[in-house]
Amino acid sequence: MNIAVIGIGQSLRGDDGIGPEAVRHWSADHSPTAEDPQIHVMILETPGLGLLDDLETADSAVLVDAVSTGRPAGTIRVFDPIPDTSLSAAEKTAHGFGVAESISVARKTGARLPQRLILIGIEGGQYELGRGLSDSVSAALPVAAEKIQEIVLDFLPTKPRPGSAGRGRGDTKQDLKNTKDGFFHQEHEGR
Repeated sequence: MNIAVIGIGQSLRGDDGIGPEAVRHWSADHSPTAEDPQIHVMILETPGLGLLDDLETADSAVLVDAVSTGRPAGTIRVFDPIPDTSLSAAEKTAHGFGVAESISVARKTGARLPQRLILIGIEGGQYELGRGLSDSVSAALPVAAEKIQEIVLDFLPTKPRPGSAGRGRGDTKQDLKNTKDGFFHQEHEGR
């Protein structure tokens, strides 16, 4: 089993950097899972169609990227399957082809894709060059890390025992509110 966990985005373009940052956050919080030899963690700044090369040997993959769908910044949505329509802020960044467009090209050309391929999309709000993550998007990091962990554990053929590599440090779980539309929301104190 070869599972790819890929954070996509540019750290120097505001909220576009949420994909790599969420994967780093997950990797730190759930290091036993992230260090499993079946898991391959990647950070890709501007993959475009090169993403397809990185997916070629994966049996399953979870991609984490900023999306622009008109929802409030920091909103998390799991796309399974990944749609063929644009979800990215590619026109605001230097990605070129976004995740959905790259996957669409693979489907149309018959390129190999993982059997399971899921996108965790985190709504961005600002993409200014030289800016960091906005407060709303930064606040979504713990929720995104838990969503990555949940999906990765679902991909693994044998599940870790409670108290082992399953949850990572702290053994805490975020309270996610799954709405009818498939979005995940977390109540933040003081908001």
